[in-house]
Amino acid sequence: MSKELVLVTGATGHLGFRTLVFTLQHGFKARVALRKLEQAEKLKATASLKPYLNDIEFVHVPDITADGAYDEAIKGVDYVIHVASPIYSGFTSDMEPRVKRVIITPSVGVIEPKNGASRAGPNDIKAVPPQEMLDAPPFAAMAYVWSKVLSHVQSTEYVEKNNVHYDLIRVLPGYIQGANELYSSADEMRDPAVLGSNEGSMLVALGIKVNGPKPHEQVFLDDAAKAHVIALKAEGVKNLDNLLLVGNGGDSTPWKDVVSVVEKLYPEEVKNGVLKPAMGDEDKGGDSDVASSEKALGFKFAGPDVYVRSVVDQYLDFVGK
Repeated sequence: MSKELVLVTGATGHLGFRTLVFTLQHGFKARVALRKLEQAEKLKATASLKPYLNDIEFVHVPDITADGAYDEAIKGVDYVIHVASPIYSGFTSDMEPRVKRVIITPSVGVIEPKNGASRAGPNDIKAVPPQEMLDAPPFAAMAYVWSKVLSHVQSTEYVEKNNVHYDLIRVLPGYIQGANELYSSADEMRDPAVLGSNEGSMLVALGIKVNGPKPHEQVFLDDAAKAHVIALKAEGVKNLDNLLLVGNGGDSTPWKDVVSVVEKLYPEEVKNGVLKPAMGDEDKGGDSDVASSEKALGFKFAGPDVYVRSVVDQYLDFVGK
């Protein structure tokens, strides 16, 4: 039987790349949309993708906000995993008729506890702020969160108001932590500008303080990537479901506790000074109700021992080389 084809966006990023790997490992073919087609060579050179090069194709989508941006990319596609952007653009009700399910990636930032609850659930979506606030966000991180909220609300309204033939599933990951195969050196892993969300675990392990707080609602990279792929066909996942991904049973892990995790996992490296765990800036972290998401996906989301080891082991491998 021929393999089903998945259009994957955002594959040059931390989560998108790992999601692409899991897509191929789960027996799908992948069509990878790239804004810069030359990035395909870097992806094809990675160890994880080399066994699957016959199952990967690349397509150029230079402007993901343009009308009809994905018209060519989506031809012949069975599923879509749209990690690249919070914008629900380019996919319409008259898209490729064989598409069965579209997965998009908002964020844990779109939820907040309701009615005095101590935990936020997957359907506790923040209200869209007034237009004057959207026009002038108080700081950049808030603009990011609001873009995710708007994407979530508008995509829901679109599917509910139109007779679409596909399911729309939203995966809401927390602050993603996990080894990034696209890193190339220990120096990169000391650089906050390169680390992305891994700055959480890595900079705590090195005792490097950077400006600005970091979220506590962490999730292991492999769990987030795997969730996107399982959601393509899982019977327990239904149209317009929100899959909330926060590790440690949904309990936020303060970064001061990650210091203890590093000390426990790497006593020799701490003793000899290769690692110097210390807390940087903290931030308020809310707890999440992930029970329904874990049940629908069929697995438990890992806690700090797993994601810290993933990130720090990669760094130590680079140091050792």
